[in-house]
Amino acid sequence: MALLWSAWIWTTVVGLLYVALSLSTFSRVYQAGVGVKKYTGDLRSLLVASFFGAALVLCYSILSCCLLFGLTIRKKKRKAGFWYGFMTSSAVNLGFVALLCSLVLHGYRSNVISVFEHEQSARVEWSSTDTAVFVATYIVGYVATGFYFILFGILYYGRTKLQWEEGEGRDESLLG
Repeated sequence: MALLWSAWIWTTVVGLLYVALSLSTFSRVYQAGVGVKKYTGDLRSLLVASFFGAALVLCYSILSCCLLFGLTIRKKKRKAGFWYGFMTSSAVNLGFVALLCSLVLHGYRSNVISVFEHEQSARVEWSSTDTAVFVATYIVGYVATGFYFILFGILYYGRTKLQWEEGEGRDESLLG
């Protein structure tokens, strides 16, 4: 269980960093888009990628915490059942979602710089710091993708170590 919790904690820390950066990027792109008044499909896709990835990571973090906590405190019967499988499959799906959102943000990097950073009007407040946060968002998104795939591997391989009944051997050597 210790390896499982450690992997989950590290993945959640990176995921929550991604959430914070992504919501900050969402806020800045939205404010700059209102100032420029250029809500085209490109800008909307940036907003959706920023918000959608952050919302799913946050929902997964809360759900998986509740599931792992329930699995940890249940001592008599510990089985990797439906919800454990749901959490495992959600980890790999979330890895692909984080990758997709990061690829969308990365793909529009030059557009964001050209539209917002070089558009120096009184209504647009976009600085080089905002560009750095934008770049950090998709870089942390790529890192979070790797963490979610690693977590999937640990959850998938560790499921057999969680299936014991009371009175049977409790070999949890892999999980701590």
